Amino acid sequence: MRRRFTIRPPHASARNDTLLTLACALLLLAPIALAPAALLAQRTPPDTALIAKRNAIENQLEAVAKIDRSVMVRMRDGKRMLADVYRPRDAS
Repeated sequence: MRRRFTIRPPHASARNDTLLTLACALLLLAPIALAPAALLAQRTPPDTALIAKRNAIENQLEAVAKIDRSVMVRMRDGKRMLADVYRPRDAS
């Protein structure tokens, strides 16, 4: 008759494997859960002067040109590219 010598009962190994798996999952998922908070902390407030300048330029362009926004333009290789098309208002 052959005897088996074990240091711990067989169910302890399964419990330790489960705990190890949970600990690894927690370590891997913690940075993903904390990433949005870190990104929001790095976000700078909008520059109101820059926004006003962009809006002024946009108004000038709309006064002199007809703007077609988000037009899909086919390229020579068959791909399509999203573009804004600016055409003069008084095309003569």
